[in-house]
This record gives sequence, C-alpha cells and structure tokens, in this order.
Amino acid sequence: MLTACCIVGQYLTYFAFMWLFDRLFSRSPATDCSQLLHALLAEAIVIGLLPRDVQNAQEMLDDDELILCFEIIANQFDSYDIEITSAFYDLLAATGQCLNVAPRTYCFNQELIRSSTHIPKPVRQQLASLIASLQG
Repeated sequence: MLTACCIVGQYLTYFAFMWLFDRLFSRSPATDCSQLLHALLAEAIVIGLLPRDVQNAQEMLDDDELILCFEIIANQFDSYDIEITSAFYDLLAATGQCLNVAPRTYCFNQELIRSSTHIPKPVRQQLASLIASLQG
C-alpha cells in the first residue's frame, strides 16, 4: 500500500512540475495572437490598408482589443476592395484561428486574392464597368 502511495505521489509531483514548467516557459496564446496581429497589421500596411484604418487597428492592438483589431483589418480590405495575396490571406486565417474567430467573419476576403486562376473581385467590378460603358 505504501509503495502505491509513493508511486501516485511521484506522478502527482511530476505533473505538478510539468504544469509549473509549462506556465513559466511557454508563451501564452494571447502573446502568440498579439504577435500574429502585429505581423498582420505590418503586412496590411504594405498591401495598402488606409492610414486611418491602420491607426484604428493600432489603437485597438495597443489597448489589447485583439478581436476588434482583427475585425478592422479584415473588414476594411473587403470594404475598399483592396487586392490581397494568398500569403496575406493565410496570415489572416491563422490569426483568426488563434483568436477563435469564426471563419465567416473573414473568409469573404478570399475573393480579393489575385492568382493565375482567379480574377479578384475589384478587377471583375472594373471590367464589368468598362464593358457596360462600351455597350452603352
């Protein structure tokens, strides 16, 4: 009986130690999401997010309003039909997953990706306007 108690005690000590080690030396999910958001915002600036939207997103990020920062970035690209790269969308999706945001809140940005097999929404709209002006 004493041996069984010692073994159980050793396992409990081991798990307590591992829990403490994990808490001391691993990054928290919030830190990971914050780092992803910083990278996302930096890339959004390069791609062409408007300065006022950059400022709003940065203010939310500074105030630890991570989801609001994410929503500003995701929604403004769609609102202004700014083309994005597939790498940017992948970063957007990874950040959304980290924040546990539903994909429906950012998946519409896929329409903005330019690729060899897909014409992005802004280009389609411009072409439709051009064709309509030529017909009329």
